[in-house]
Amino acid sequence: MTTDDEKAAIRDQLDLAGAEWHTYTAPSGATVEVAYVDHADDAGQTTTYTVVRDAADRGNPLVYTAAEWDAFVKGVDAGVFDPPQ
Repeated sequence: MTTDDEKAAIRDQLDLAGAEWHTYTAPSGATVEVAYVDHADDAGQTTTYTVVRDAADRGNPLVYTAAEWDAFVKGVDAGVFDPPQ
């Protein structure tokens, strides 16, 4: 199975060094960091991306558009990702 990394090009253009990271720790002890990073395209239009990375292994962060992040948060609120009972 292969997967295309549709955000690879944009991830390489984001200024993650200057990002303000927020740390979240799950009850399991797993820790992620989240940052909101602005990026201007060639036309000068600015888009804010949500970037998520594993605090223990900061390589290959996940990059989400505002719509993708909103859908994820709504899924969390709805219990979509809760473990089965």
